[in-house]
Amino acid sequence: MIVSGDDFSVIFDKRAGQIKSAAYKGKTLITGGPNLHIRDVSEISRTLPGEKCRFAELGQFILSTEYGIMSETKDNKAVITLNGAYENGQGVLFTIFISVDGLIATEYKLTTEPLITDLLPEVGIVYDISAEMEIESVSWIRETLHSAYPKGHIGRAEGTAVKIRRDSNFIPDTYGIKPSWG
Repeated sequence: MIVSGDDFSVIFDKRAGQIKSAAYKGKTLITGGPNLHIRDVSEISRTLPGEKCRFAELGQFILSTEYGIMSETKDNKAVITLNGAYENGQGVLFTIFISVDGLIATEYKLTTEPLITDLLPEVGIVYDISAEMEIESVSWIRETLHSAYPKGHIGRAEGTAVKIRRDSNFIPDTYGIKPSWG
């Protein structure tokens, strides 16, 4: 299945229920996803400084045999719905909206009870980004656990994180020392 416009194309793998490739102006940006991302508090507390965080082992995403992948046009957007479950049993429904200019917005809904039920500080979605792309920043809008966060906090409802902070050549960051710019 392909959704395309003047400057973009999004190719879906109908068997895997994933985006195979999403390109803008001839450059591939996305090479996979969406995928559910879950990390629980017990994993955070067991993670040592410098150690990679551990995430819930979901396994492979498997499309439902009934209504696994559907498409429609709504409000001048392509709407692709992926319905399935991961090998560990966690069910999820992804709804992907693709605008006429190629902007991709994704919503998700857990269709089975979460396997981890308390204190989930990170639940969301991830996409695989092309290794060839030089991504300068990532922006997000999400529902948050709390109603307010300090300015610039990574947990805030909306924000942008840059790959390289402006003036980082002149004011370097040092682990364990509060930055003067923060």
